[in-house]
Order: sequence, then structure tokens, then C-alpha cells
Amino acid sequence: MMDRIRLAVVLTSLVILGHGCGDQTEEPAANEAQDKEQWAVVQTVIDGNKQFADLLTSITDVESARAAAPKLQAAINSLKAAGEKMETFAEPTEAMKKRMDTEFTPAMAEAQTRITAQMERLEQLPEAMAVIEPILASMEQ
Repeated sequence: MMDRIRLAVVLTSLVILGHGCGDQTEEPAANEAQDKEQWAVVQTVIDGNKQFADLLTSITDVESARAAAPKLQAAINSLKAAGEKMETFAEPTEAMKKRMDTEFTPAMAEAQTRITAQMERLEQLPEAMAVIEPILASMEQ
């Protein structure tokens, strides 16, 4: 189960970091607009992973797992949509690559650490895990 969570976080990171295969032949103004749009999607990924970690933290029993379940599914859907959107962008500019290194990478590392810790905690609550397991499995689809 925990491998599934780690895989989802890593895949989301890779989608964001490795997106696009276009070139930078556009005008600087177009690149700036693309950077702004890309960063908005990257921020969605950062926020989504933080929210995912927060939701896992909120689960303390079966009832709280049931309450968190639809929110977890919404967070997963949002992350998937952001990953798909990132695939439509051209290669990031050097400025965007630098911003990804300085802001995105540390934020994702923090989120992954939090998610992993919460998944380890939730493994001690098998009834609660049973509630959210089908939702976590949807990350692989």
C-alpha cells in the first residue's frame, strides 16, 4: 500500500518535471506567459499534495476515513488533471526549470515525507485503511 502512495507522489513529480517536448523558439513574451500558466499548474500539484497529506493526517478512525474519502478522491483527480495539463506544455524555460528546482522539488520532498509518515501511521489502523484503500488504488489508473 505504501509503495502505491510513494509511486503516486513520484509519478506526479516526474510528470511535472519531465513534461513537454517542445522547443523554445517562441518569443520571450510567449515564454513568460507559458511560465505563468505552467507555474499555476505546478502550484496546483504542490497544493494538492499538501492537501492529500493533510487529509491523511485527519484520519484517526473509520468515521474520519469515511469523511476524508471523497476529499481524497477529489485531490487525486485534481493531481491527475494537473499532470495531464502539464503534458500539453512545451519544454520549460530556464527560468521555470530554476523555479522548479528551488520551489517545487523541496515542496514535493516535504509532501512525500508527510504522506509516507501518515501512511505508516495508517497501517496501524486497518479498518480505516480498508475504507480508503480503493481510493488510493485509483491513483494507479
